[in-house]
Amino acid sequence: MPRLLQLQNIQIQRDNFSLGPFSKTFEWGGLHLIRGPNGSGKTSLLKTIFGRLQPLEGTILERPQTFGVVGLEGFLYETWSVQENFCFLRSFLKSPKTLPSEISPWAERRLDHLSAGQRRQVELALTLELPFEGVLLDEPLNPLDERAKKYWADKIHQALAPHRIIFITTHMPQELAQKPTSETILNEASV
Repeated sequence: MPRLLQLQNIQIQRDNFSLGPFSKTFEWGGLHLIRGPNGSGKTSLLKTIFGRLQPLEGTILERPQTFGVVGLEGFLYETWSVQENFCFLRSFLKSPKTLPSEISPWAERRLDHLSAGQRRQVELALTLELPFEGVLLDEPLNPLDERAKKYWADKIHQALAPHRIIFITTHMPQELAQKPTSETILNEASV
């Protein structure tokens, strides 16, 4: 039987925004697209899955134990080099011993000295390479040029594995390399 992450009657409240009750089941090993207009609750839903936003009501079953996030909140140290960030993360995660090749040219550069596109590629490379159970990608391709968008969309699909669940938000699902496992559309009617 496949492992399932279940959101059961989740109700989210932030300032004047509310979402729910919302129920959905997501299969581990899949890429799950969440889309909708600005203000429809995509980021709030990701933050609830992540545990950074507690729902007013409802339950989350089979939540991942470890998360890699891109675009949701920073998890890297801006004043550290790319290599220092990688070594720090590797120290408490069972992970590869070498820096991903895509970002090795920037190994000695501090994160705050990289462009927005380079920083995003570092976040994507580390998030996808390290063994996080849950991967939350909030508009991850936005700051990238067209060539980089295509490359990283392919890498996201290559990172799928039975022990991992990936969520992605985007306004442009056509940027994804392949069809997602599931698609959840939030709209203003759900707010």
